[in-house]
This record gives sequence, C-alpha cells and structure tokens, in this order.
Amino acid sequence: MAESGAPPVNTSMLLLARILIHDMVRGQIAHRRSSDACKVSLMARAPTVAIVDDDEAVRIATASLIRSNGYAARSYASASEFLIEAAHELPDCLIADVQMPAMNGIELQQHLVSSGRRVPTIFITAFRDETTRNKILAAGAFCFFYKPFDGNAMLRSIQEAVEHSSDLGN
Repeated sequence: MAESGAPPVNTSMLLLARILIHDMVRGQIAHRRSSDACKVSLMARAPTVAIVDDDEAVRIATASLIRSNGYAARSYASASEFLIEAAHELPDCLIADVQMPAMNGIELQQHLVSSGRRVPTIFITAFRDETTRNKILAAGAFCFFYKPFDGNAMLRSIQEAVEHSSDLGN
C-alpha cells in the first residue's frame, strides 16, 4: 500500500519501463523499420524524436511507437517545456501538435526557425483544416498528419526526417 504522500503509479508507464528495461538487459532493441540494420546496439546513439502534444495519451502512444522502432523518444506536454530542454540539445526530429495552449506547434516551429535552430518538424492535429495544413507545409513543415495517423506512414516520415536532420548538421 502506498504512503499517503507518494505520487500515484502510472501503470502504462510502468509497463513501458519494464519492456524497455527487458530490452536493455538483452543488450539490443529490435527495429521494425524496413532497413538492412535490424538491430541497434545500445552503445550507438539512437536518433532522438521529440513529441510535443498537450494530450498525454497521444504522447504515450506515439513515444511507444517510436521506441519500438529503435528511436529514442522524449515527450513534452507543452512547447515551453520542450524549449527548456532544446536549449541544451535539439532532437533529430520533432513531432508537434498544431493546437496547444499557450504556444502552439506553429509558433514553436517559428520560434526555432527565427533563432536559427532547424529541426525537421512533423505536425499532427485532430482538426481537419486544409487551409491550416497548406500554410504549415508552405512554412517549411517536413510532414503533416491528421489524428489518428497511420503508424507506418509516421515511421516512414520520421526516418526521412532523421536523414534530413543529418543533412542539416544536427
């Protein structure tokens, strides 16, 4: 029984942590991407994908998809939370929700670009608005998905974004 001051246990995150620890003990994390390299050694740096979305369920599901395919995933509940960490190190790819409170995904990308920090950005949104989609793509977004998105299509976009990131020198 938990002490009264102890934080509540998030069983989804606990299960995910157990799976990741199991894979680390085995020494390898299996890839599901269609590439020649089927396994990634833990000694090598896995490309990092940042997920910025105010919806916790979307962050957890997207991070799980990304990690199960050999990438490192970092999740943020807000753009400002992401910017604090991004001051130290940029990810190889950024997935940002279009509509979030305070600073939205579009403003986040504009802030990064205006400060000279380029990260291939994939936008996601639950709101089907072709005008907004077209503006975002015209402003330099790497890709755009409506929620719920196809996991395989997202993974292909992430792989292309990571390759593009290395071309940018990130």
